[in-house]
Amino acid sequence: MRKLNLLFLSLILCGQALAIDPPPAITTTSSLSAQGEISTIPAGSNIRLVNHNKNYSSWFHEVRLVNEDNKPLSGGTLKVSQSYLASQMATTIDKNLQFIDEQTGDTVTGYPGQKYIVVASNNKGWKTYKVQFVDEEGAGVDHKGIPTNYPHYYKIDQRIADADRLRKPLATFGNVVTATEQAGAAPNEPCEGSSTAVSTSLRPEQRPENLTVGTIPPTNPGVSSYTFLKNNRAKLREGGIRSCMNKKAKIEKEYLAKHDYGKLNISQRANRIHSDAKSVLRTMKQASGSKNNKSSSRYKSYVDGHYIDSVVTPEVAACLSYQETKGTLNPYAVNYTLCNSKMTSTAHGLGQMTKRTMTGLRNLEGGKSFPMNTKYSSKYKGMSSADMHAKMSGDVGMQFEVLYRLLSSNAKFIRWKNRGLSDAEVLRRAVIMYDRDAQSKYIRNVITNCVPCMRQGKSGAECYKKVK
Repeated sequence: MRKLNLLFLSLILCGQALAIDPPPAITTTSSLSAQGEISTIPAGSNIRLVNHNKNYSSWFHEVRLVNEDNKPLSGGTLKVSQSYLASQMATTIDKNLQFIDEQTGDTVTGYPGQKYIVVASNNKGWKTYKVQFVDEEGAGVDHKGIPTNYPHYYKIDQRIADADRLRKPLATFGNVVTATEQAGAAPNEPCEGSSTAVSTSLRPEQRPENLTVGTIPPTNPGVSSYTFLKNNRAKLREGGIRSCMNKKAKIEKEYLAKHDYGKLNISQRANRIHSDAKSVLRTMKQASGSKNNKSSSRYKSYVDGHYIDSVVTPEVAACLSYQETKGTLNPYAVNYTLCNSKMTSTAHGLGQMTKRTMTGLRNLEGGKSFPMNTKYSSKYKGMSSADMHAKMSGDVGMQFEVLYRLLSSNAKFIRWKNRGLSDAEVLRRAVIMYDRDAQSKYIRNVITNCVPCMRQGKSGAECYKKVK
């Protein structure tokens, strides 16, 4: 079977049709369900995509039968499942790859197990592919796996992408359909550009979106949300990514309902986060007392956990937590990759702290960077870093203390390595270090929008709205 051509992939997702002359033909090796003059495309047929529907929510692609010279045969335009094609034909990443977000210009990371399709090629100057990430169900997502309502495009160096794909066979059209029952009901109205009435019998059957936890054990307040979700990950993923995300959100809400934050609406929660951030930093400074002093040695200041850098403030901490958990402000929130084929991040909580970062911070200079001397952290003494990371789910005080320790460590490291920087530049770089994958968003939402709002004396609720 002919390998899938990248230009064919260029039309798999909805979006603007590309000026391609004409798309290459693909030879099928198994039967393919279709809607039109015929209901099944036989194995061994040559087909190619035709006018691509611009409706991003459309369920189908339009294809037609062609001969070996890519000339149309009788049979007219046929409809096949768009999401099923995309889910089966996307390229799966083998190792970490760097992409450029076309919306923001940020460099972001694609992790092993994530899938993308190529939507265009740029062969002038720096040769790149224009790509879109898709989930296991073929729906468009961003690089973090979050569903998107409109196409979100990225670009990647062609040589890097080609080298990664050579480790595995390219997806082929013959992998797409193995059973005709994969097709089911179509939209209620004909889609734009279609001359054929849409049948209700050929659209892939929609997965049931059962928002109850089902076979997952009832949430246990004695078990952290992070541990609970991770332990039940296989069951959560049984219904696909979207179903998993819904169940994950429901479980996080169940934990939140038993927390003080659960009694608050989102605006009240934003105010409470700012208030709690103030209390935690005040407690940390009181616990360290006279030890909270800058050393004449920049390195000693860097590794001294008692010394908290001057750019670290409750306003910055609150704004970071708004950015990390926008939409929910839930201290039980667990990173979205829990629902991916491979969980690539252990981040959770208001600061979205990872186990790796926690371990590194705690072990820096024999533990000097994390004195564990407050009412929040002292109860975790004697635990391994992994246990401490897991058990702090929902513990707002501990989550803020860890956030402060990390942000201060970042700022002090920057001062150690760079003489003469202004506080504003130190803060900017420290915030970027907090999440390198989304630099422009952190600069815009935290540094440019939220922190200045806070410094003007406005409420947490008002400033949370600045985080877009």
